[in-house]
Amino acid sequence: MLSFDSMMFPPGIGPLNAAQHQLFYSLLKQSIWQCDQIADFTANMQDQRLVEYKYNSSLSRPCQIDYIRKLPLEDVAMMYYLINHLSTIFSYWQMDWDTSDPELIERTTVFEESILRHGSWFLWACFNKNRAWETLASTTIDSGMKELADFEEGVEGAQHGLRLTLMRRFAKLVRSRKELPVKMYIVVRRTVLGTNETWVDSDDDEREETGVDYEDIEDDEDIEDDEDDEDDDDDELD
Repeated sequence: MLSFDSMMFPPGIGPLNAAQHQLFYSLLKQSIWQCDQIADFTANMQDQRLVEYKYNSSLSRPCQIDYIRKLPLEDVAMMYYLINHLSTIFSYWQMDWDTSDPELIERTTVFEESILRHGSWFLWACFNKNRAWETLASTTIDSGMKELADFEEGVEGAQHGLRLTLMRRFAKLVRSRKELPVKMYIVVRRTVLGTNETWVDSDDDEREETGVDYEDIEDDEDIEDDEDDEDDDDDELD
């Protein structure tokens, strides 16, 4: 069973003393709680169309996206860390099970999306080594693969994923779309270890690459998502 409570040397963070470990562990638990909060938007929807379980809920998605878009930097960075670390474990497990899977990258992306969308029950299903739970997790990922394919093919009604929303939110808060994983680790280290690390991006490159002058932004609401550039943005934020 996967556990963070004894992780004294978390990837990308470094060795932790007792106080730092307690803080790190509590922040990860809070990140899972945030995912449960996002999942609850679907669970609490009072509509007959949601009586049967569905991976995709068009009714709850706007509320879920709005929730993520209001999260502060430290919360977004920890959720980013959570799905990034767990997806690394997931991809290794998948390679051990099937080294020839041509859709491993897509399946790993859907795994990250499923953590954000379903929260703690999905993680339990994936990692507790129970056949029934593993079947439920596999079915959930298969449904997500179908949704991802629909989105990439431009099927009418296909919606933006929560993973992309989280990446966009993080990019807005750090005012950059370059090397987001590197910046995520810096933010987490600043939060957990109290470091004063920072980063420097070229303003000219930023303006040319994104069309946005991040130095002029006072509020993340000033940056509007451009649906016409969705595919390009997804490539930048991976």
